[in-house]
Amino acid sequence: MSGMDNSGTGRVVRFTPRTVTWTRFEITSTATNRNAGLSEIEVYRT
Repeated sequence: MSGMDNSGTGRVVRFTPRTVTWTRFEITSTATNRNAGLSEIEVYRT
């Protein structure tokens, strides 16, 4: 995904259902500095 807002507002990303045992969130670049400021990731079962 790209184009995350710098204001800190939430963003919903939907994937097709699958079974996983782990997940990774990787930041490859930032718009303004090296501190991405990511505070949390929420995962919901649907």
